[in-house]
Amino acid sequence: MNKNSSPVLKGYVYFIFIAGLSVFAYILLRYGDVSILGVVLFGLLAFAA
Repeated sequence: MNKNSSPVLKGYVYFIFIAGLSVFAYILLRYGDVSILGVVLFGLLAFAA
């Protein structure tokens, strides 16, 4: 990745990061089940890769 990445790309990365944290917090508060959280995080990681 070059150093002159576009602001849109940076905004997209920040949006994905914040969305991931939001999903993490929501699942943890809603279900309190770490196994569901692990499946979701693994899915997001596979999708991002």
